Amino acid sequence: MQTVSRAKVVEIIVHSEQVREYILELEKYRKFDEGSFLQLSLDLVDASEYWPESRTFSIASKCDRKSKRIRLIISKVGSYTTRIFTKLGVGIECTVKYAFGDMILPSVDVPIICIAAGTGVAPFLSFIEKLEESGKLDNLKLYYSSKTKQVLYHFEFLKGCLESNLHCFTTREKSEECHNRRIAIEDILIDTDAEYYICGSQEFIAYFYEALSLQGVKKIHKDEWE
Repeated sequence: MQTVSRAKVVEIIVHSEQVREYILELEKYRKFDEGSFLQLSLDLVDASEYWPESRTFSIASKCDRKSKRIRLIISKVGSYTTRIFTKLGVGIECTVKYAFGDMILPSVDVPIICIAAGTGVAPFLSFIEKLEESGKLDNLKLYYSSKTKQVLYHFEFLKGCLESNLHCFTTREKSEECHNRRIAIEDILIDTDAEYYICGSQEFIAYFYEALSLQGVKKIHKDEWE
């Protein structure tokens, strides 16, 4: 059963004009699986009330009952996210309903291969935090693509955690720390025992889902954002 909770903005990180990171402190904090997503509404409602207009966002942080905080990376792509950017400032409350989804972190002991584009890295940040806590971070490889290095979100954190298990690609900028081209199926390690996760645009997901399937990969999980 999902939990409905008030959430207060405690910090905003501005990545660009189009992307912001919101750190929310939840009034009702319940355990959730890493990789889950939530619904966020700007209206303040209780669980018994009609659920208002909202949008879904991946939770970009591990479950942490001590801090009662979650992290969201939000891209301004429509009228509702524009309203979020305008109205949701530090100290302002909103309502969240969580947790949803089945693209969740598997056993920490299995090989995990993540393929992300842009803000699609969000659920994988929660994977990484959890695996780091469990001492199993070597089990995860991340292939991460974006237009420029600036919008490889949390690049320094990812580089420090994953080291050689991080493979970054930039399509509109040359960088010594990235491959300067589009990511392709030939770049991805194929391990039929691994769990594969894909998050990005519909076209990005469709390409890698089909390509991995043709390589004999069976355990493919996907998430989509617009």
